[in-house]
Amino acid sequence: MNHHQPSKKAKTEASPSATLANRVLKEHFGFDNFRLKQEAAITRLLDGQSAVIVFPTGAGKSICYQVSAVAFRIQNQLLGNRTREQCGITLVISPLITLMKDQVDTLLRRNIKAAVLNSSMSRDAFLLAQDDLRNGRLGLVYCAPGRLNSEGLISSLKAIPGGIRLLAVDEAHCISEWCHSFRTEYLNIARFAHEAHVERVACLMATATPKVTQDICNALDISPEGLFSTTIYRPNSRLLAKSSTKVTDDVENLVAHLQKHRGPTIVYVIVQKGAMALASRLQERGLPAKPYHAGMAAAVRAKTQDDFLASDNVIVIGRAGRDGKPAVCLFYLSTKDLYLRNIFTYGDRPSKMSLRLLLQDIYSSDRRNLRGGDTFVVSLFQQSKAFDISSTMLGIIYAQLELHFKLFRAAGALYTEYKYIPELTNTLYNNSSPDGVAINRTAVSGSKWMHVELDDVSYKWDIPRTDLVRKINEWKERGVIELVKGGVHNKYRLEKPLPATPEELDMIEQLDETVALVDEPPQPPDRTKIEYILREVTARDDPRYLTKTAFGINSPRITQEKIKYIGKNTGTPVFESMNECDFPELLEVVTKECAKAEEV
Repeated sequence: MNHHQPSKKAKTEASPSATLANRVLKEHFGFDNFRLKQEAAITRLLDGQSAVIVFPTGAGKSICYQVSAVAFRIQNQLLGNRTREQCGITLVISPLITLMKDQVDTLLRRNIKAAVLNSSMSRDAFLLAQDDLRNGRLGLVYCAPGRLNSEGLISSLKAIPGGIRLLAVDEAHCISEWCHSFRTEYLNIARFAHEAHVERVACLMATATPKVTQDICNALDISPEGLFSTTIYRPNSRLLAKSSTKVTDDVENLVAHLQKHRGPTIVYVIVQKGAMALASRLQERGLPAKPYHAGMAAAVRAKTQDDFLASDNVIVIGRAGRDGKPAVCLFYLSTKDLYLRNIFTYGDRPSKMSLRLLLQDIYSSDRRNLRGGDTFVVSLFQQSKAFDISSTMLGIIYAQLELHFKLFRAAGALYTEYKYIPELTNTLYNNSSPDGVAINRTAVSGSKWMHVELDDVSYKWDIPRTDLVRKINEWKERGVIELVKGGVHNKYRLEKPLPATPEELDMIEQLDETVALVDEPPQPPDRTKIEYILREVTARDDPRYLTKTAFGINSPRITQEKIKYIGKNTGTPVFESMNECDFPELLEVVTKECAKAEEV
């Protein structure tokens, strides 16, 4: 955000909040004027109300919560109603690791205290951030939405001195189930805001339909006056599209484009291995390309990001045109990518058999006596393996049971395994608090690690599990112990008794809605290939499983049964042997073949 143009809003006498916002903008961020509707949105936040902010990429959404975070502390000084340690924080939720790192680095250079809380932090950095958090030294804290499932983090955030002044939710469209990129972990945000007594919320996104914005406003109880939206048109971006056939060499086309348009460049690909392969081919052509994806080590990603920001010619993954300067955006369309779109459309959909087995497990007899308000715990990892449903789809199924059938609500995640190494032994063993004494007396010593079963400790000592979690995390944050946690389980709280009658249990059809494919000319299923697959893979219990095998869609069962290796050594693998077909048509043919086998 290097170029700020004055807002066209008519000059009127500014409110105290607007005056403070402009002061902070100039003194701490170096800009003379706000852009678009930034000032109006920030003024509303400083006045204690929530907002939905829909600005295009590069229009300065982040300035809305960053200015607010700094202004809160000045408000406290002017009013004299909070001590420095009780100023509270602005908590920023974002799924983008690079964005969080980039923003924190920029804030620190401006002498604004901020930190990221994520799994890639070093132990020293984590301990420093926790100490700053406890003692009110941080103005902004960034974390990913999935972290709100951590019972330890939730406890520490709720206990922040001064509380959470502002909860800023980036990519907030993911809250809405009507959004194309709905993410189940965002379901917890509205609950967290309520349970953590967040003072106000800012939901930020680049684009959103009226249905999505209304969904978000309803979820977080934001009035229509709190919506600040501007045009998504970006005159600095030149948008191009180029189509190609299966025989076209898209890499050569890309090389020609990159040689013509020199400068920092970002190339998006669909899968991680595609990023690695494309970067390698561009390097062979003498172009300074670097891969970047979530599967890379955190340190490598961070270095790539830093190199990109410091260079004027690096080619890497990311976004263009954020600074308002001219950018060329070229979109390649190729029929050879048809099978990938099939995978994204149909790949995660489970079979009806898998859904039926999953529901039977959720509604097991040992949970039939549970009432509304009671909780139960499940391992999504084990269910994914047992019922051949991907973890992503499993999360969506639970979300549907929660959103549409109102059966239960997510109540966080907990760890079943805690082990630690004492580091400050005097501090550890001289702890006289009831929860500390209980942990010390119950922990079992191993060859290296101390092991403690928190559920057992909670039951035997009549101490809430949350208190024990808070204590053991406090020890970790203070460097008293080195802590390792494992065995993630998800906790759900019933809204009403689980279904018991056949009518109540008949939800499978409602959960198994179909999605239409884009109009592309797929190839008809090859009978010879189908017969080959059926000879090599003997399973006939699940036609969708066989169709996924033919199409090249991985699943827990396919991995477990090592289907990818069948025929690989002979050059005729069954996996991905029919990816040029239409998935529904292929599924129909395979289903008929399985039915014939049952008749024999």
